[in-house]
Amino acid sequence: MSTKIASVQRPKLFLLLSGVLVAVAAPFLFALPARAECWYEGMRFETGERVGSSICMPDGSWKAE
Repeated sequence: MSTKIASVQRPKLFLLLSGVLVAVAAPFLFALPARAECWYEGMRFETGERVGSSICMPDGSWKAE
């Protein structure tokens, strides 16, 4: 009788632990560096691109050189 109870509880424990593992690991696996877009006169520029003497920054702002 005890083996039957243990065999019923085992899949539930596995599902619980695998769910916890996915919940903990997902942010680390899918975290990518944030890349903002900068807009200038209706045109989109990626981080690091230059327009004149300004550079597109990761927060979406322009920084003058």
